Amino acid sequence: MNPREQFGIRIQHAGIHVKSYDETYEWYHRVFGFEERPGQGKGGKNPFGGGVFPKMRWLTLGDFCLEVYEVQNAEPFSLVDFEFTLGVKHINFEIEDLRGWMEYVKQFDDVEIIVFNNYSPDAAAVYVKDNNGILVEVTTSTWGGK
Repeated sequence: MNPREQFGIRIQHAGIHVKSYDETYEWYHRVFGFEERPGQGKGGKNPFGGGVFPKMRWLTLGDFCLEVYEVQNAEPFSLVDFEFTLGVKHINFEIEDLRGWMEYVKQFDDVEIIVFNNYSPDAAAVYVKDNNGILVEVTTSTWGGK
């Protein structure tokens, strides 16, 4: 039995803690093309209307969402402790034209390529940190683009 096939399971969202929702939206919009979830609008209402998560909003990229929690006084993820902690280590995006994307993000001072792995002529991965220090992996299985 394959539960994904039997029950129709698919990835829907990931939750992240950030210093500033607005700055995080701007970064993910500029770097990857995320949009605010319809009905929220910039500075708009939380889908829960406050309650338990008064500082939570959504960013969307196609069918995938980032559930963004604004948290004050949180410490950024540390690459030093990477191997010695449990939990989600990074977010991954697959891009058809990784070479073109890498050229595109070079114009931004707040996008630093930390690691580049060229696995084969057709597969590569890049790691960057977002504006909150969250590790983001960008991969392709078609290194040269279309």
